[in-house]
Amino acid sequence: MNKYEAIGFRINELCKEKGVAKIRLADRIGVSYETILRVTRGEKSDLIMEKMLEIFWAFRITAAEFFRSPFFDRIDKE
Repeated sequence: MNKYEAIGFRINELCKEKGVAKIRLADRIGVSYETILRVTRGEKSDLIMEKMLEIFWAFRITAAEFFRSPFFDRIDKE
């Protein structure tokens, strides 16, 4: 798994846990719904990397809480 896949899986997980629709998340952080769909499929998105703080705020979690997930333990170390 690469870092983009881990971020996508974590966002999917948080959307389910917090009951946040992906279209609503896109609106909250100022990106298109299509961008959120690409990210949650694990595709590379430099835009999302720039929006990480807004993602944390949208889910009302800290950066530590976001990255405290087994998905990030499985990232391939290149």
